[in-house]
Amino acid sequence: MDLLQRLASDRRVPMAARQIARACCALAFATLRGEHANCFGIMHLATHFGLLTAYGKTRHKAKGCPREYFICLSGVNDHTNWYDFGGEALEGLPAHLSDFLVRSFTGPRGKHANNPFFAMRPENAPITTFQFNQAIAHVLAHVGYPPQHARRYTRHSFKHSLPELFAKGPSEDRKEATLITNHVSRWAGSILAHKPQLLARSDPNRAKFIQKISRMPRNYLESNQIADLREHSQYQLDRAS
Repeated sequence: MDLLQRLASDRRVPMAARQIARACCALAFATLRGEHANCFGIMHLATHFGLLTAYGKTRHKAKGCPREYFICLSGVNDHTNWYDFGGEALEGLPAHLSDFLVRSFTGPRGKHANNPFFAMRPENAPITTFQFNQAIAHVLAHVGYPPQHARRYTRHSFKHSLPELFAKGPSEDRKEATLITNHVSRWAGSILAHKPQLLARSDPNRAKFIQKISRMPRNYLESNQIADLREHSQYQLDRAS
């Protein structure tokens, strides 16, 4: 994750590759379930003790599918530029097209068709799961993973990062670790699953919650329970660092 943050914040890297690295970071550092991982909006950005935290909610993926709320942490070793620099691929998009995490791109024909380092032009549409997974393999190979290992990772892989850290955190017994995992993660027993109003109350205009993901929205005042989630999550990331 440290390597991906560095890649996302390096403006010498092609923009398409930066946004793939940024998306992996966002999935890994957000209390967000994988099935909503491609379409969500950021309602607020705030800094706590020098660390960036984003607050957002997902879009309806399908009719009857609930919106979900989440927090996204700055990551490990405080490479906060990954969030801004990696999101530059979404700049200039119309407002109604800025609500996805990764922008699709067109590459050359052949083996580099889905390689973000060879992207020829961006598309005004969200990336497909197939292209995203192919691009992740190219990005991981770029930061040093053997190609056969890089191909094992998909978008789905990264949304497990935070829950894995919680589950393996220092605790007196496995039951406590499980309780912390459910408390923080976007699972059935989490605070945000039972009390979405903790974030919803700060969004007065529900119809316009989507803001460009790289834009700095208004400040956000945390409730005590949301602060508790953030502190739990940040502690585990700091421990991993």
